[in-house]
Amino acid sequence: MNLGMENFASILSGRYRRMLTVWLDIQSELSVKRVINHWLGVLDDIEMHTKTLLGILTE
Repeated sequence: MNLGMENFASILSGRYRRMLTVWLDIQSELSVKRVINHWLGVLDDIEMHTKTLLGILTE
């Protein structure tokens, strides 16, 4: 199966996102939830920048 780089980045990001979301759901400490939410935001940024970069490279 030949995946494009954008699909690969989305799949990888999705896996980390699912893992972090599960951790977020089982944590009771607010400080831990803040850190997990921070990393979910970092994943959003990485995915957005990856899609932008790949769009520029494929033009």
